[in-house]
Amino acid sequence: MIYGRLPFGEIKDHPSKLRAITNPDYQIKYPTTSTPTIGYAPPDAPPPPFDPELTSPVDVSAIAAMKKCFRFGEKERPTIAQLLEDPFLKPWLSECALCFSLFLLSSRSSVGERDEN
Repeated sequence: MIYGRLPFGEIKDHPSKLRAITNPDYQIKYPTTSTPTIGYAPPDAPPPPFDPELTSPVDVSAIAAMKKCFRFGEKERPTIAQLLEDPFLKPWLSECALCFSLFLLSSRSSVGERDEN
């Protein structure tokens, strides 16, 4: 959700979207900036407006990871284990592991405090 929309989200009608997804020659766009929308619009409604003040660059390693995931041939796409070692995801996973560990430690101490009271 780096770009604030689903993959192939620029294609509105379902038959065209399916043709694009199944077409190995379809060129997926990977913009180098992301501009989030303001709010949410149901699928049949016009898209919500973009907020240009919130435009930010997209990390080149994020684009590289997305390109790996959207390779047409399934044997060309990375496995989950390979993705977990990807330069874009690996730092995030380290932070997540640290946060999870801290959460577990704080949960254990708060459970102990409740048991004592």
